[in-house]
Amino acid sequence: MQHCSIVHGAPYDSISAVRWNPSNQHEIAYTRLANGELTIFDIEHSQAIQVLRTRPAASDHEGQGLSDIAFLNSDTRVLASDASGAISMWDRRASDLPQRVLKTNKNIGLTSIQLYGDQRVYGASKDGFIYVWDLGGASQSDKEVNSSPQISINLDSMLNEHQPLEAQINIRPKVIQSININPSCPYQLGFHTDDGWSGVLNMHNYLVSHVHCPPPPRV
Repeated sequence: MQHCSIVHGAPYDSISAVRWNPSNQHEIAYTRLANGELTIFDIEHSQAIQVLRTRPAASDHEGQGLSDIAFLNSDTRVLASDASGAISMWDRRASDLPQRVLKTNKNIGLTSIQLYGDQRVYGASKDGFIYVWDLGGASQSDKEVNSSPQISINLDSMLNEHQPLEAQINIRPKVIQSININPSCPYQLGFHTDDGWSGVLNMHNYLVSHVHCPPPPRV
């Protein structure tokens, strides 16, 4: 007999991201657009077992909504990106507040995050940038640590410099809708923008190696 779990929410309180905990098949994490909370839900017992909250300074622009979730290679550490251009990092054993906040130094929301093992975090933004943070020296105490990105990549500028695209279109700053690491080749970061462009960014040399333009508009 199959068992169904239902997550209830207030009207118009949309869930923005849902992720399995890779270390615990009975847990999912989800976030909502309306607040800066990340909920850990036990699907076996159909109940929320933990609510993680952002610090006020990490989500005081463009609302408090969280956009994406990623688990480190441990069921106790989890990250979530937000609408203010920051990524909160929690150790679930220590506190419901983050031990570390990764910041872009811009108040522009992040749309998607990816982990390169336990070493790096990639974050895509609404203004066409991809950011890279080094997770070395992550805090294990209750004291919050703020970290700026190690690298900032202006993706739309790189696309404009891509020779085969010169005659096609003037690429303007755009929302990077999602990013995803190639599981067979982890230095390849796939990207997709809100106006249909997609491609692959080589994270060894930070160059676009593949790109696909959207189809021309119908007339």
